[in-house]
Amino acid sequence: MDPTIYTSMLTANKILDKQAIIANNLANASTLGFKEQLTFQTSSLTNNSESFKDKQILSENNYPYSNFSSGPINFTKRDLDLCIKGNGWFVIKDENAKNKEGYTRNGHFKINTNGQLMINNHLVIGKLGIISLKKNKKISISSSGTINYIDFKKEKTKQNIIGKLKLVNPNPKYLERGNGGVFYLNEKGLKKWGNHIPDNKNVQLNKGMLEDSNVNLNENLINMISNERHFSIEMKIISTADENIQRANQLLNINN
Repeated sequence: MDPTIYTSMLTANKILDKQAIIANNLANASTLGFKEQLTFQTSSLTNNSESFKDKQILSENNYPYSNFSSGPINFTKRDLDLCIKGNGWFVIKDENAKNKEGYTRNGHFKINTNGQLMINNHLVIGKLGIISLKKNKKISISSSGTINYIDFKKEKTKQNIIGKLKLVNPNPKYLERGNGGVFYLNEKGLKKWGNHIPDNKNVQLNKGMLEDSNVNLNENLINMISNERHFSIEMKIISTADENIQRANQLLNINN
């Protein structure tokens, strides 16, 4: 294979990888608490190919990473809509892996038919485990994540503490991306904490607010168009190189 064709094929594959990341960002632009994924790209000369042991091939490498900056705040005035101030995560149960926690910035809480707190169809984990509530009871969640039943009697409001949301704040280097904006502990995180990060009392909440996705639509669309153009150029290079090879072969056949 011609080195030019091989190099362009490698580059085109990397462009497709970047397009997949951008497509995922755009698909989750309206997902609450979603953190966009970016790529850091490097170019280097390599001769790892079996076909070109005596030649160096220009290779591009993509290194995906997550943008953990906060997204825009949406004011909803709903009691069970919560937004984390600054850094931190809500904790949910991963139904697909035993005893494994998931971490999300999505604070749109709901109560299922069994009286359990949910986020996007995932059970919410409290400081002492799964949070179950009494039916037909109004609850309030404080800025520290404490959950209270509210009783209205004789013009007085009485609050009964029933539990606390588990709120964590691990260093992002211990997290890896999952699906739907959920993060999990990576190998380093599992070695440090096991399957469960300790509750962090310093994480605080705002009520009646939600954090939207931090995906920059304009930037992602511009990058997608740029990648499409770059991909077309690489395809043109491959086509031109292939035509040149065919013409060279024709000339050799004529001379012979």
